[in-house]
Amino acid sequence: MKKKLSTLILASFMIASLSSCDLLNAEYTTEGTISFYDGTSLLGSITGTAANEISDADQLIIDSYKIKEDNIFDEWYSDSALTLSISINYYPYQDLDVYAKFLTDVTITLDPGDGTFDEGAQTTFIGLQETEITEDFPTPSKDNSTFDYWYYMDATEEVKFETKFFPADDLTLYAKYSDWPYLSFVTNVPGYSIDPIQLEPGTEVPTEIINLTSLNSRSDYDFRGWYTDTAFTNRFNFDDMPDEDTTIYAKFLQEHSIFFVTNVTDYTIDPIIGFEGDAIEAPDIDKNNMMVTDKYFDGWYSDSAFAGDPYSFVEMPDSDLTLYAKWTTNPVITLYDVDGTTVLATLTDEEAGSTVDLTAYNPDHEHDDFLKWVENSGAEASDIIDPYNYVVPDSDINLYVYYRTNYMLTIDFQDVDGNALAAISNYDEIWGSYSISNPSSDVEAYLFDETAIDYKVLDYYDASNNEINFPYAISSDETLTAVIATNVSIYLKNTVGTALGNVSGYQTEEVVTGNVTYVDETTNNYVVYGIDTTYSADLYTYNFAYLEGDSSVQYVLSNKFPTTDITLVLVFNLLED
Repeated sequence: MKKKLSTLILASFMIASLSSCDLLNAEYTTEGTISFYDGTSLLGSITGTAANEISDADQLIIDSYKIKEDNIFDEWYSDSALTLSISINYYPYQDLDVYAKFLTDVTITLDPGDGTFDEGAQTTFIGLQETEITEDFPTPSKDNSTFDYWYYMDATEEVKFETKFFPADDLTLYAKYSDWPYLSFVTNVPGYSIDPIQLEPGTEVPTEIINLTSLNSRSDYDFRGWYTDTAFTNRFNFDDMPDEDTTIYAKFLQEHSIFFVTNVTDYTIDPIIGFEGDAIEAPDIDKNNMMVTDKYFDGWYSDSAFAGDPYSFVEMPDSDLTLYAKWTTNPVITLYDVDGTTVLATLTDEEAGSTVDLTAYNPDHEHDDFLKWVENSGAEASDIIDPYNYVVPDSDINLYVYYRTNYMLTIDFQDVDGNALAAISNYDEIWGSYSISNPSSDVEAYLFDETAIDYKVLDYYDASNNEINFPYAISSDETLTAVIATNVSIYLKNTVGTALGNVSGYQTEEVVTGNVTYVDETTNNYVVYGIDTTYSADLYTYNFAYLEGDSSVQYVLSNKFPTTDITLVLVFNLLED
């Protein structure tokens, strides 16, 4: 940005900078002279009263100094180096020298070097010094090269042209190019070569220059692509030409074989043939055709003595390989009964790692409960978690089955009067040990099947006549006595033989909850054993009851069912008016 300084401001500064003592002693210059230069040449001068505005006549003189052939006046400067511009509007207090800056047309010439421009392209640009270049420079082209930028020479140094303005002098700009990189090929095929090509970086490499037929001419080799290194670790990307010269190498894989030694007479397996890195799978082992019964296949090994780990079939190796089949004798699995000595089965055909359902060998222990199978015995015993899918180990082993012994609980019967019911066979279908739940529903069903009578079990007692509660644990065979009751009814009549109703239930059980007789609050009738007698308490009073056929003895109404059916006659007395 140009620096400007007003003459009036300059004059004011000069006055303000004088001290009071200076004002008393200074000899003032009342007129100031401005001298005008073009470089070192004096153009002329004007003189006037300090701080007064420059006169029109002097202004015309100043304007005449701005005229120069083939040049355009720019500005006045207070220094000959033309760094501080100045506006001249007033006569100064001190004489002042000012310098004119003139601009002239300069020419920029574009030199494409060994490149070319499109036909009709503008290659020369003319404009005033330091003014903006408003037109774009054309872009030259050069075979197998990319245009980078324009530059000019400063002595022997190349300087990139980056300004948007015309220079102070005529200037020639030269085109700077970057040559495209070369892509070279190493085919690794005798007698077949591909010439290097030069391509623009980032562009697609044309694959039609490669003769695939020639690359695949080696019968025992397989072409696997182009790589940027001889170790074939970095695959070349044909979609993106590199920025620098590059050599790529054709990768070939040689065909290899994996041979198999089965170690079984008259049984062979065809070799696997392929190229390095190809995915492979282990061959199938058909034991039926191999006639191997007491051994299991234990893997393929690269060592005939089966040292090290078995071979892992993932991908084809980089050389031929022979593998040896390892056969291991099947483990002997001996299954023992609960006594630890009786052999249930001996398994010799199960391969290590296969699964066996041990429960298929469970012995038949009637009424006892199967618990588990156990490996080994004594201190080394360990439970088998899943006996249905037991994994066969790789060595001989003994397995033992465990059962829980159940005991028979026999039920005999007596009636509510304590009489044994020998006519009913004992119930002997209950087996258990740790915890036997209440068997009453099964017992009652059994009684009905045996007698066609609806019995109900009231209680159970042991041999010492102690009442038994369930669940019940036994540790030996045992007999319990069940007290059973039949269904009985109580029939009610009045003294004239009219039936009032009946109620049924099991012997000795409660007839009703609450009072046996009472007056219903709603009907005001007498209720006996829950039966509405229709006798109103407004007209009658209940007296007593007796068993039908024996009116001489009053019957005490009990809230327990009797042991047999009974008919009760209820006696009501009519209230007097």
